[in-house]
Amino acid sequence: MIPDRMPNNGASQGEKDLFAVLQRLPEDYIVYYEPVVNERYPDFIVICPDMGVLVIEVKGWRAKDIIAGDSNNITIAYRQTKQQHTHPVRQAREYMYRLMDKSREYPESRNLIHSEGENQNRFTFPFGYFAVLSNITSEQLKNHSKGDFTEVFPASKVADRDTLKSWLDESLSEQDLCQILRSYFDPFWKIDRLTQSQINTLRAIVHPEIVLSGKVEETANENKLQPSLKVLDTKQENNARRIGNGHRIIYGVAGSGKTVLLIARAKILSRDRPDDRILLLCYNVTLAAYLESVLKECNNINVTHFDGWAKQNRATRKKDESDKDLGDRLLKFLDEGGGDCGKYDAVMIDEAQDFEVSWFKCVLEAMKDPDDGDLLIVGDGSQGLYSHVAVRWKEIGIQARGRTYFTKFDLDKNYRNSRQIIELAALFASKSEKEDTDILAIQVDPDKCVRSAGFKPVLVKSQERKEESIKIVETVKNLLSGNWFGKEIEPLQPKEIGIFYPRMYKNDRATIENLIENLHLYAPTIWLSDPQNRANRRKVSHPGIKLQTIHSAKGLQYRAVILMWADRLPGSYKNSEQLEQRHKLLYVGLTRPEDFLVVSASGSSKFVAEIENSGKIILDRTLQLSPAQSPAQL
Repeated sequence: MIPDRMPNNGASQGEKDLFAVLQRLPEDYIVYYEPVVNERYPDFIVICPDMGVLVIEVKGWRAKDIIAGDSNNITIAYRQTKQQHTHPVRQAREYMYRLMDKSREYPESRNLIHSEGENQNRFTFPFGYFAVLSNITSEQLKNHSKGDFTEVFPASKVADRDTLKSWLDESLSEQDLCQILRSYFDPFWKIDRLTQSQINTLRAIVHPEIVLSGKVEETANENKLQPSLKVLDTKQENNARRIGNGHRIIYGVAGSGKTVLLIARAKILSRDRPDDRILLLCYNVTLAAYLESVLKECNNINVTHFDGWAKQNRATRKKDESDKDLGDRLLKFLDEGGGDCGKYDAVMIDEAQDFEVSWFKCVLEAMKDPDDGDLLIVGDGSQGLYSHVAVRWKEIGIQARGRTYFTKFDLDKNYRNSRQIIELAALFASKSEKEDTDILAIQVDPDKCVRSAGFKPVLVKSQERKEESIKIVETVKNLLSGNWFGKEIEPLQPKEIGIFYPRMYKNDRATIENLIENLHLYAPTIWLSDPQNRANRRKVSHPGIKLQTIHSAKGLQYRAVILMWADRLPGSYKNSEQLEQRHKLLYVGLTRPEDFLVVSASGSSKFVAEIENSGKIILDRTLQLSPAQSPAQL
């Protein structure tokens, strides 16, 4: 059920009754209440995986209100005036046709339509429609004072009050209810059960805001176009709709879907409040570029990283200027009424654990209503990579108490990574949880990892950097051809592979450039963190393998990640706080891959030793260099 409960206001009793009936359908059915189809609102759309798609319109008219009608229009007497309404069956049919048209036009809809044969260009499943008259009985239709209305409201397409009440009978089985819905498909034919891909496409057509990414791309193993669509699952979609107004803080472990939730919420706000101005902030440029690409159709959202927003407000960061000093300068400018002061109806913040206290104060200054306006803050203290003073929400004017969530939205669960990856990453997760004076660091729990099946991470050790580079290239070549250390897998696309490194020194440039040159033999490669080409930071959504720092990978994810130069962590540190920061950095890197993780090193370190001795990895011995792959050749 989307939403998973009826709104407190606005829904008629008939809609509430039908909602209660549809709640008893099989678990894999999806029921939408008042979705938007071409800027119109049908009352219900039901995706039935074993039957097709059904559109339902509910009317709460009383029998005495109807004074005339035919199959096209119904005249209603209302407060001594006459109003002509579209017949509810015709209305449901028009909604259905709009949905069908929208489905045909949708870029990813080829999996819904026969591509060849006698049914070419027709849908692979039927659409159906009917109307409900929730306050008019069959007797009232037949014995109406204006004549017999049973032909105007035929039982084959209209469920009257008696019928609706009979559906509410608890003794009515799930199977019986499905048979009732089947009777409203005309024509109906037996179909192959809808696949998850087809269901995702239909969901994206009904609610475009659930789409995370979706492009028609050429697959590596087949020379033809295939749709590739990533959408929120139904629980995530409902969660995005359940976030209340006002100040809200959402915590979650890595991979729990925090950014996904924020994206969906931004799309919903943009669609429902098109005249509002919305600001979406994060810490780093690369994540901002990703969010901007995902939200490119939301014209009323300004998506940027904090430095970019400060620059928009005449506060460009000075050389070696601290986060705090930058925030203080911007705050002074806004406080004096400059720039974006009082401009935004809603503000959303991702990766808030890296924000300075003064940055949150700047956000409040930019809001039209800083006390009661919509402010959504999303973060995870376990991924905080910079040392900041603890945020005391109440002292700076953010009303967080009672409005902080994680278990409510299942954000203590990991959805992104396989359990095997999380078991390794958990070794480096934060060991402390702070209370509501800061961004909460929720303890990651492998037992709450939703995806149990997967491959163990692999540790690849080399003698020196050139050999390490050659092994990285070999690993990438194998992933692209469908080989995971001797095991056959589905070949990966270049864009599904990320290569991370902890830090870079001046003399590393030649090594990285040679690595990229060799990767280019197999796939385009973009060095997102190239210090000499800062424009690359915004190319996160471009096709190709991505090479970047761990810092710039926060908020992103890939099917496969190769974390190279791991022996540079933890590096030198002065105190336990710095060591904790290095733990967090490695934790961020290890939690970016969905399915495949390689940790690569050509030296020893405290962290590499912990990984090697953890029992959570496979130490690879298969990437042996052939004579033609000598380090000198790279």
